[in-house]
Amino acid sequence: MRIDLNPGSGVDGAQAAQSELRRSGAAGKTSSDEHRSTDFETSVGKLADVAWSSPEVRQAKVEALRAQVDAGIYRVSDHSVAGSILEQLRVRS
Repeated sequence: MRIDLNPGSGVDGAQAAQSELRRSGAAGKTSSDEHRSTDFETSVGKLADVAWSSPEVRQAKVEALRAQVDAGIYRVSDHSVAGSILEQLRVRS
């Protein structure tokens, strides 16, 4: 005899449990999947550590530009601005 806890759903208890496991991601995980996930997290962590410990390569350029802006002598060519705008529009299309 079958007892349907959710009348009209058409899903029995075993199917509902299996469906819930699939949604939660618990079903089908293998130690290989977990190992790959751990390796990925380790790699990302290492990359983040390297990025945070690396010196800012462009710091000198930023400081030079900031000094020019503060002194009021920073100039941008109209051609450069137009070219950048067109390039951005081309990339978005």
